[in-house]
Amino acid sequence: QERIQSVDLFRLLAVFAVIVIHTQPFAGSSRPLIGVLNLPILLNQGARFAVPFFFVIAGYFWATKFNATQSPRAATVHLAKRAAFLFLAWSVIYMVPTQVREIDTHGLSHAPKLVYWHALAMLNAPWTTLFEGSKVHLWFLSSLFLCVLISGAALAYRRTRLLVALAVLLYGVGLAGKAYADTPLGFHSAFNFRNGPFFGLLFFVTGYLLQRRGAKRCWLPLGGVLTGLGLVLHLVEISALHAHYQTPLAHDYVLGTVFMGVGVAFMALSNAKVFCVGKPTSGGRLALGIYALHFVMIDLLAPLDQVYHDAHAWELINPLLVFALAYVAAWAFSRHRMLRTLVA
Repeated sequence: QERIQSVDLFRLLAVFAVIVIHTQPFAGSSRPLIGVLNLPILLNQGARFAVPFFFVIAGYFWATKFNATQSPRAATVHLAKRAAFLFLAWSVIYMVPTQVREIDTHGLSHAPKLVYWHALAMLNAPWTTLFEGSKVHLWFLSSLFLCVLISGAALAYRRTRLLVALAVLLYGVGLAGKAYADTPLGFHSAFNFRNGPFFGLLFFVTGYLLQRRGAKRCWLPLGGVLTGLGLVLHLVEISALHAHYQTPLAHDYVLGTVFMGVGVAFMALSNAKVFCVGKPTSGGRLALGIYALHFVMIDLLAPLDQVYHDAHAWELINPLLVFALAYVAAWAFSRHRMLRTLVA
């Protein structure tokens, strides 16, 4: 299947946005810029389009593997097996100590102990381990696994409307148990509703529905409007929740996040010429590998981050350096026959 250059470009932008979330640039800045929102919050929340975008694109390309007259079973089994393999493989890889400070404190000879302590922590939190594996960002893969299984099962029995209703319901439950937990509509739970299919399913199903309609060039302006409105709504929501219920300003998902994620997907799928910049977009095929590897680079650069975290230049360099190192590592993996399946 011919690759869509604009999608590959947005994959790279989205994985860089994830890195921004995890490196937390300018975290020490507290001066409000918009209402109660300071620079680190604006960067963190503005980057929240990334994972929803990945879910939409996953659903879209999953749907390209079948049509209305063919069973989605084969495509479902293939993607589910792929997500499960990556989740398990990277969970094993992240058992290897990558945090330089821990190795420096305990010594390289204590590496087996670090693995043991990590495994013990995982055993003491079985629900977290089930959905996140050995590193927090791997939750996306377990969520994708569940989303494709639920979607495949529903479509196998031609229950598209039921699937859409379930996706909306789960998103509502996720909001009630997370961002809106402190409101009269919410509830508190020890379970992290970011995990599982609660938020991801709506985006994955949206990708499937978009594929049925077929991508169009007119999606570019529509996507731009949706993204802008979604960002504004997202920021208004988190500000209102903070003002009225004292909830933290940083949230994974609110209502506005839906429009942000879907809007960016619209722009990416439009394949507009402005986004088709040739060779630079070819790295989009490595986005999964960059996503999987980026926490290794964050851990390895942590000592530098501790020394230079107050330097404004470092705040800009750190996420770019993490991205560059993860890109190079993913490229190196892709050149090796045995490692290629981990990154592309």
